[in-house]
Amino acid sequence: MAAALPPAEMARRRAGGLTARQEELLQQWGYPFVLDEFRFHLSLTGPLHTVNSETQALVQDAAEQFFADLPALRFNSLALFAEPTPGADFVLLDHLEMGA
Repeated sequence: MAAALPPAEMARRRAGGLTARQEELLQQWGYPFVLDEFRFHLSLTGPLHTVNSETQALVQDAAEQFFADLPALRFNSLALFAEPTPGADFVLLDHLEMGA
């Protein structure tokens, strides 16, 4: 079990509308999209060029080691979202269809 989230954070997570299962997971784990409700996503925080080269190399090495033994993941589209300000709703910047 996770520590209880502040009421404002719970309200923010519920704002998009959750299923009964997602609500259960939110209450138990503090996040509605875990276990069977997990959705693959990557959260990017900004460009790496603002980080020193040693840190860049560490991130690159860690990513290569982590992903090296995983099977290829195929997808048919890619959606790019941005959070205009912290805590704001994400907005769709682009949706790209990928070739077969």
